[in-house]
Amino acid sequence: MGIIARVIKHAFEKNITLTGETRKDFNFNTLLYTPAGDDSIPLKDERLILAKVDGTGKYVTVGVLTPSQGAKPGEKILFARDEDGNVVSKLSFLKDGTVKLEAEKDFIRQIKGDSVEDVKGKKSETIGGDKTEDIKGKFYFGNNAQNAAKLLIGLIDEIEKLETFGPPPRHKVMPTTIQKLEAYKEQVKALYKESVQ
Repeated sequence: MGIIARVIKHAFEKNITLTGETRKDFNFNTLLYTPAGDDSIPLKDERLILAKVDGTGKYVTVGVLTPSQGAKPGEKILFARDEDGNVVSKLSFLKDGTVKLEAEKDFIRQIKGDSVEDVKGKKSETIGGDKTEDIKGKFYFGNNAQNAAKLLIGLIDEIEKLETFGPPPRHKVMPTTIQKLEAYKEQVKALYKESVQ
């Protein structure tokens, strides 16, 4: 049989231990049992459900009364709160297939391996400030028909072949200018990939 308790404090080292008050000055120290991979500590004054462990006389916390975030049947919403209980970040798995991430502050991704993004539809970004990308390798901007590296290199090649038209006699690009353009071409190659391979 379970009993209801109120969180009055918590401690965490290897495991999470909650102190729950079932009635005034009658407290239980319990281990918090959660689904595998879930590291969540309830806030002070939240309600716990305690279950008695057979043969030991001890109780463990097996659940927390959670305020609804509007999930409909079949949906799942994960959220974090500040000490006052205000929701500060939320990840929603919605029944229409949408995954929605909301954050009051920063969004940080730390990925040690590769990151692959395959978007079948449109992709849009609205950025209120600057955007900075520090790439150790090269950029690839392109589609099935063309890409930025080939376009820029092709443009440089055409400038190098530039000739004036009509009298006085035709003039070609100066050799020193061609050298500068070739150096610029190498900078383009250092920044942009010419294929996705």
